[in-house]
Amino acid sequence: MEDRRPHLLAVDDNPENLDVLIGLLEDDYKISVATSGARALELAFRTRPDLILLDIMMPEMDGLELCRRLKERDELGDVPVIFISALERVDEKVKAFTYGGVDYVTKPFQPEELRARISTHLTLQRMQRELANQNAHLDELVRRKSRELAEAHDRLALANATKQDFLKLISHELRTPANGILGIADLMFESCGDSDEASELRPLFDASRDRMVETLDNALLLAQVHVSKEDFHVSPLSLQRLLTEAHRSASAAAQEAGVRFHTPPESAAQVIGDEDMLQTALTSLLQTAAVFTDPGTRVAIRVEETTEHIAVTLMAQGHPLDAADAADFFEVFSDVRSRTAAEPLGLKPAVAERIISLYGGKVQLAAPAEGGTEIRIALKKADAGAAVAD
Repeated sequence: MEDRRPHLLAVDDNPENLDVLIGLLEDDYKISVATSGARALELAFRTRPDLILLDIMMPEMDGLELCRRLKERDELGDVPVIFISALERVDEKVKAFTYGGVDYVTKPFQPEELRARISTHLTLQRMQRELANQNAHLDELVRRKSRELAEAHDRLALANATKQDFLKLISHELRTPANGILGIADLMFESCGDSDEASELRPLFDASRDRMVETLDNALLLAQVHVSKEDFHVSPLSLQRLLTEAHRSASAAAQEAGVRFHTPPESAAQVIGDEDMLQTALTSLLQTAAVFTDPGTRVAIRVEETTEHIAVTLMAQGHPLDAADAADFFEVFSDVRSRTAAEPLGLKPAVAERIISLYGGKVQLAAPAEGGTEIRIALKKADAGAAVAD
């Protein structure tokens, strides 16, 4: 049966002292003995004891030199060494600790004291080894998780690149055949002259052509936001200018539907982004608010300032959505837009949401308890004192 008791190596040039240690400790420990430094080194390297009891005063190689050589070896460096010596001078004790000892017992010693010290240092050594093993396990776990995360990141990057390349391909490659189809259709309408049938079909064709071109443009812009976001210029911008231009751009189409916008409130706020991109997004969101507004009413515009953002709320009267549809409204592949009054807008709302997000903002659609629909836009504030693009 394997002896699982802790293994002690006792080193002393006096065999009688070793006999005392054996008689004192053999019931609790497995003990090896050496009467010289050279023999102790040989035994220590071969058996790797759990603890070493070491006399200082020995011929040829004293205990201090033996301890130094033991500590130089990686496989023995953590083995605790307790010096047992008749030397009582403080400088000798300091040397013992300097050379790597963990404790110092003066001869003659009390048996219970020596047992207690051995037990304490074995416990400490066991805990240190367990901690080292746990640290090694944690290091390996961290390395493994880091590799897994790196691999997952690479897979995600590849998936995103594939998705983005597909989106760019669709946007660019559809434009060429679409231009051919639309050009041929224009020639056909011209060849038909002013016939009643051509006059009846021409408005339908024009609307479909404009919708197709607009969808391709929005798909391409969506691809640019995903793929080339770093290419968009970022600067502090006047919110008042952005809202005024967006108001002007969206008003004509809204008025045709019998909807008007309240004049944007005066604001000195500055936001971060690209002027053309943010103006495009705000125009699309105003158009979105218009399609959720009953004819003959107005879209109200409210501006509020928070710590990090400027909140712009567009309040539409009519066509409320339920909570589930409101939550999915800005998703690129959501069918909510096609099932609601926003169907004519195509990808515009989704592109607008991506643009706002690109510059640290957020867009939400909400259905307040009092009725109607709110588009809540959070635009990231520019740093105080930054120059504003006029």
